[in-house]
Amino acid sequence: MSVLARKKYRLFKRFLQKQLKNKSALKKMLAAVVVLLTVALLALYSLLTLPKEADVKIDKNNIVYVQIKPGMGITEISNMLENKKVIDNKLIFWLAARFNGVEDQVKTGNYALSKSMDARDVLRIFVAGKTSVIRFTVPEGFSVRDIAKRLD
Repeated sequence: MSVLARKKYRLFKRFLQKQLKNKSALKKMLAAVVVLLTVALLALYSLLTLPKEADVKIDKNNIVYVQIKPGMGITEISNMLENKKVIDNKLIFWLAARFNGVEDQVKTGNYALSKSMDARDVLRIFVAGKTSVIRFTVPEGFSVRDIAKRLD
């Protein structure tokens, strides 16, 4: 074997050794990425899934009344809830609705919500249709127009 061939062989051998070291580092990095991705997906799943029970406590000190009208989409509802400071992030609410397949199951009506609720609680109330009841007394002698003015 000539001197040049030996040098090429040594260079090739070093190259292969470096590649093997890089492969083990690459495998470790790939394993770490897979673990982190799995943890992130599990966290997202737990954040977006709706538990089966619909019993949500409403904080009486921070009540916000919201009206869901017929034809309102989940995007419009999430924008309204974020504007009224009921939810912190409209994207989380929208994703939770889409992820659970309930974006078309929101019932119309007037709802009493609390600012301390999270997006899943609000969505659970909307899907269950737990509307609020507002009681009022109509004074004797009021016409329909008088009642309408008082209710506005």
